[in-house]
Amino acid sequence: MELPVDPTSTAQSKRRTLLRLGDRLGWWKYESENQPGHVDRRGYEYPTVTYTIVLPGDGAAADRERVLLPDEVIGYVLRAAEERGDVGMVAYREGLSG
Repeated sequence: MELPVDPTSTAQSKRRTLLRLGDRLGWWKYESENQPGHVDRRGYEYPTVTYTIVLPGDGAAADRERVLLPDEVIGYVLRAAEERGDVGMVAYREGLSG
């Protein structure tokens, strides 16, 4: 499965696309896009929009939860793809419009 991230898409659309791709590939569970004021499982409140993912594994969800700020999402996903040798799956390629 390959999902292009179209450079003409909105930043919000790119973030959602990438987080959903990671979910489909089993890298994490994309749990939510959160509005300002969201409180994570550890009780920390975020003043801006955030995105919550939960990494696979055992143990409490609070220990596996990652809350990403908007400007962290693309780098986080690219690092995850690089670690797995799947960078080509998140890169935009002309002609692959989903």
